[in-house]
Amino acid sequence: MVKSVKSVVLLLTLVFCLGSAIHAGDVSGAEALIARMVFFREIEGVMSLYTVEDSGTIRQLATDLFLPLIGGAFLSWSNDCEMIAFNAATTEEGLYRRGIGLEVFTYSFQTDNLQQITDNEYMDSNVFWLPGHDRTITYAGYDIEGSPLPETTVYNLKTNEQSSFPGELRNGLFAPDGTIFYGTGFSENRYSIYAFSLTGEQETRYPVMSLNLLIPRRISNDGTRLLYTVADRTYSNLSSLHSVNVNGTNVQQLTENREIRDAAWSPDATQVVYTDANNVWIMQSDGSQKTNLTSRLRIGDNYFSYADWLLGWDEDTDTILVQAVTSESPREVFIDIFALQADGSSLTRLTERQEDDLLSPRYWNACLKSESN
Repeated sequence: MVKSVKSVVLLLTLVFCLGSAIHAGDVSGAEALIARMVFFREIEGVMSLYTVEDSGTIRQLATDLFLPLIGGAFLSWSNDCEMIAFNAATTEEGLYRRGIGLEVFTYSFQTDNLQQITDNEYMDSNVFWLPGHDRTITYAGYDIEGSPLPETTVYNLKTNEQSSFPGELRNGLFAPDGTIFYGTGFSENRYSIYAFSLTGEQETRYPVMSLNLLIPRRISNDGTRLLYTVADRTYSNLSSLHSVNVNGTNVQQLTENREIRDAAWSPDATQVVYTDANNVWIMQSDGSQKTNLTSRLRIGDNYFSYADWLLGWDEDTDTILVQAVTSESPREVFIDIFALQADGSSLTRLTERQEDDLLSPRYWNACLKSESN
């Protein structure tokens, strides 16, 4: 949920061949964007965490972790790319017991230290670094009955200070400076979007209301415009995309009901890119001039399962990165990354793997160099 488009952490899958170096796809400027890389690799159900050094060598950071492969795996980078925060279980029982064993971990590249942050009876399913704050993470999850916890925890790794604010982290996002949380509220049989100030007094406002579920998706780089989806009451996999100023004015419906999984602003907020089932679309910020950039991407002889997550829009190269699930089986999930130009002039797959190679990395993650500047 993240995150402005320019400052968003870019996840970039690179080529991994066992016993060989790692190479990037042939995308102009893409490799130069990367500051650090990590990946999870599965061997007999157990996950290990690795990083790739500048020399191309692979170094193991952690082992004996159990990582949810679908609907629960989160990894987030600190503002300077020097730390990661993620959720995992330390036992296989903890992973499959309704996910209650999922805990929050951090790893520091500076100190080579893996630290378990939580040890509780909850499913710590969401973890993100707080934008604009040094060494501060936020996390939330579910109780043993599967109900979302009513509060999100804010934890400073340096001071060990801990606080909380009302709201589900999974259905919300932070302002670029980390001072305001935009979340989904429900009262009087209506869903709404509210704003909560993390700097002091609570400031709640309801710029939009609906009988259907509203989910904030992205905020513009300048913090003034918000993208959100409204779910269809009949078909849960369908939703429409809307935009609104953070002060509640200028509400616009940008699309009809589609299989929208994610959306993001262009760096200057004049355009919007969004995923719709098997495709990635781009349009003007008012919803006009919709263009299909992908027309059902092909992986060999098969279509990928769905376009899942928009990972970023680089301002200098005008390159959009999109994550796509390429496996039909929930037990054999592989994530591939594609780079496409905003004008639709090129589309390049950045990942390669052997279809029968079950030792391939399941999740690659990379931090954008501009994050550490």
